[in-house]
Amino acid sequence: MILHKAVRERRSPWILNFILAVAIVFSLKIAIDQCLSAIAPLPLFRLSKIDVVGNSLIALEKILEDSKLEQGQGILYIDLKDVADRVSKNPIVKKAVVSRRLPDRIVIKIVERKPVALIYLDRLYAMDRDRVLLPLVDPVMTPSLPILTGVSLNSYVVGRTVASGDLSRAVEFLTEMDRLCSRLVERVSEINLSRPGEITLYLFPGSIKVRMRNEDFVEQILSLDAILQQLKVEKSHSRYIDLRFKRQIIVK
Repeated sequence: MILHKAVRERRSPWILNFILAVAIVFSLKIAIDQCLSAIAPLPLFRLSKIDVVGNSLIALEKILEDSKLEQGQGILYIDLKDVADRVSKNPIVKKAVVSRRLPDRIVIKIVERKPVALIYLDRLYAMDRDRVLLPLVDPVMTPSLPILTGVSLNSYVVGRTVASGDLSRAVEFLTEMDRLCSRLVERVSEINLSRPGEITLYLFPGSIKVRMRNEDFVEQILSLDAILQQLKVEKSHSRYIDLRFKRQIIVK
């Protein structure tokens, strides 16, 4: 009995301290809420400026429209998560973060999906590294992107990942080319995927046709770069390069 009493006495201060801490936190929350309720309606805390950061493909006007923010709103009443969710409904927006800058400013930070290729289905679309299908906002802003052809899809939805092994390999190829020889990506006008196990490139200037295996991308990209450099030195007008065979390269 004496032992149990001693244990209870040792526990009592801890329990009392915990209850006191909870009470203090709760009281502070009530005080802060009351303070915010008092100052929120003041004219000083009315929304007067909206800053948008990180957008290049999406027009500022479109982001402001999607945000549904209005000048004069009480800035402390704005649900930042709701604003971010509305802006993020645009397929080109990968991520949106919304924050307050008291007393009267809201900042919307955008991370856009970066198109790496174009693809023609029922019309022309763009596609990013994650194979997310994107609306073509402005063709003028993506003049150097290669177009993917020879692809047949049963279904697709803008803003969703396209389920296609061929497209997955094509994006992997472009990613490797950009990593190894970014200057080559700018020369690719078309990537045709109609032949099983192959990728056919069309390069400009010169309308050079390049046939490649749908594998071992690093080796073939480096070989292609070396061949093109050699053709440039020789001032050759070759229009056909075949890299499909591991021990033989055909140049015509």
